[in-house]
Formats: sequence, C-alpha cells, structure tokens
Amino acid sequence: MLKRYGVKNVLNLTQEFSYEPCFGVTFPVVKLAEVVAHFRPIEATKRLLDGGLLPSVAYELLEELGTDNVGVGGSYMLGIPHSSSDLDLVVYGQKRAFDFLEEFKGGEQDEEWIREASENYSIGESTVRTIYDVRARGVYKGLKYSVSFVDPNPLKPCTEVCRKLGPFEGEVEVEGNEYSALLYPARATVVRGVPDEVVSYEGVFSMALFKFKRLRLRGMLMECNSRRVLVLGDREVLPRVEVLL
Repeated sequence: MLKRYGVKNVLNLTQEFSYEPCFGVTFPVVKLAEVVAHFRPIEATKRLLDGGLLPSVAYELLEELGTDNVGVGGSYMLGIPHSSSDLDLVVYGQKRAFDFLEEFKGGEQDEEWIREASENYSIGESTVRTIYDVRARGVYKGLKYSVSFVDPNPLKPCTEVCRKLGPFEGEVEVEGNEYSALLYPARATVVRGVPDEVVSYEGVFSMALFKFKRLRLRGMLMECNSRRVLVLGDREVLPRVEVLL
C-alpha cells in the first residue's frame, strides 16, 4: 500500500483515517474487526529458520547477531518475499538494543536507500549520509537489511493534549544515547534549547537523535500541557535535521 516512506506519502493512502484529539490530527487506522491475522516477528524467526525459508546469507547474519529477542518482519514474515526483498529485523528491549548497537558493526552502506531517502524526505544527500548508520540499515554480503527497535512495554498513547504553536527552526542540544530515540516515534530529551522534547514520526531521523547531541532542527512546535514539544513529521512543516556536533 505504501510504495514510498514518509508522512506525506501516508496521507495519500485510501484507508480510513481517524481523528486524534490529543494532537488535533487524523491518523490512518485499521479496525480490529478487519484484522485477519496477527503476525509476530519473534514467532516468525523460529518458523523461518526451521523451515529453511530464508536466503543462506540471512542465516549467516542471524548467526552473527543471535536470535535472542530478535525477530524477522517484513515480507519474509508474511511469506511474500521476492528476489530483492530486504531482511527486516526487529530488536526487542533496551538491553538487547544497546548490546546490538555495541556488538554489530554493520555491513556496507545501502547507496540506493541513501538516494531514495534524500528524495523521499527532500533533504540533501550529504545530510542523509551524516545521519545514516550502517548498523540500522545496510547490505550484508549482498543482502539488504534494516533494523527496528521495539519496546515490549510501549508508552500509552494520548496522555497529553497538545496544541500547535507554529513552525520552529533552531539549534537544540539533546541528551543523546536515549533508548527512546531508537523507538517509533523517536523521542529525545532536550537539555538546551526552546523545546523540552523532540518527537520524530519520520524514522529516518531516529539514529541522529540517538547518536548526536547538537542539532539544528525544523518542525512544528507544540504545547503539550506545560511542555513544549518539537514534532518532526508534522504534515504542515517539512522536517529538517542538521548535525552540528
């Protein structure tokens, strides 16, 4: 359904949208009654490994990474892979995420993804290369892979009521190395700057919020109760992330 990533492309979907009062916007939804099957990456990993349903290089990669709290998602999980399918990996839990990032050095850079990300998000290719991290996405012996990080105990949604203050662009300093920055949406605590927190609904910026501390950001500034939150991925403001330090 979604041929290209990015919030602006999600808005073009024909599926049902539901109004979310906390943020004052609509989100695409799938009703529970419409769910035919629930696929779980952890369960898929065992099924795929036992059934010999992965490319041989995928077994090498999973052997290197280990399968403890690591699941396989995407087209392989669904049973619909094609010859150029990526291996989509899902890493569960904070400790596993930090161990993964410390131990896995990654493969080669995915040059095709870098070019596509530059086009999809309307940001310069040099910027994409700066925020790119081969541990989260790359090419391992010819096999493309991507890594997502998931909290087994996600935050409860819609706990604050927010209102838009308007577009914001400026320098901020974030905490850095926060587990919440790896998740979706990515959340980074601001230690110096106008907003109190940065929240990104564009996954391309997640590793930048995790790895770097000083950034120049553009997004929608919102007031959520008494906190100021800078949202990257608001449909009215084209997001921008520039690494300063």
